[in-house]
Amino acid sequence: MAETIAYVTQGMTLEPGDIVFTGTPSGVGHARKPNPVWMKAGDTCEIDIEGVGLLVNPIANEKIRRCSALMPRSLVPRSFCA
Repeated sequence: MAETIAYVTQGMTLEPGDIVFTGTPSGVGHARKPNPVWMKAGDTCEIDIEGVGLLVNPIANEKIRRCSALMPRSLVPRSFCA
């Protein structure tokens, strides 16, 4: 956790009460027994914190379809652009 805080604070100041979300490692769904669970396009991930609110993130495919709108094309691997 100390490494994560050191990294995050290189670009921003953390204030008391700030929350750092780190997610889970890739492949965690594979460890679910008896049946693996994978998120897929169309699923949603919802986080509800009492007194703060509800955060809803839709799950989409990884492939970037409009590279030029997101970042300079020279920085995006060719395989990411449709």
